[in-house]
Amino acid sequence: MIGVCVPSMIAIQFPHKQEIYLGYAGLAMGLGLCAGPLLGALVYLFLNYVQTFYFFAVYILLTGIIAMLMIPNALNKRNFGD
Repeated sequence: MIGVCVPSMIAIQFPHKQEIYLGYAGLAMGLGLCAGPLLGALVYLFLNYVQTFYFFAVYILLTGIIAMLMIPNALNKRNFGD
């Protein structure tokens, strides 16, 4: 889902430099995919199996709330069908 939303938001917000920002978004997603297993293994070293899931559930919830607060309001006010 996030892989579909981010490129469209970048294209709307930065129409003249969208190639650069799409590259940054791809870089961030690639780094996240590479660092995710390492971060999960490090957290698992200090927590047990179930607590690792709780830790990442809270982490994902907090980052989701921060991401929703950072989305510009202009994206919600446009009428693309009219």
